[in-house]
Amino acid sequence: MKKIIISMFFIFSFASNLSVVNPTWNIIDCVNNFELIDKKEYKKYLNILKETDKIVSLKDSYIDSNVYDKVFNGICDKMILKVKKLYKKDKNPLLEKIIFYMEDIKKKAKKRNFAIV
Repeated sequence: MKKIIISMFFIFSFASNLSVVNPTWNIIDCVNNFELIDKKEYKKYLNILKETDKIVSLKDSYIDSNVYDKVFNGICDKMILKVKKLYKKDKNPLLEKIIFYMEDIKKKAKKRNFAIV
């Protein structure tokens, strides 16, 4: 019984450090949290972008085609343009980093063109 309890403790402590990596959810999170730019909470938004960039950079990270089409065929460019305009006004270095990560994510994002059967 003692061995079972110890092994379960080990399994749960290991599992708590794992998380589900889904680039589609991270892209949606980036779009939904864009309001942080309007609230001038640049550091929070930058952290979201950094996490998304890491996940999108993974080898087999594909974004669902519905989300990809909506975000990267219009919304993403508008978001980048808005941040660039803010950067021209404020010259805030955090905005420059945000622009870098947004453009990097756009380059690295891969569309899922296949169905899972």
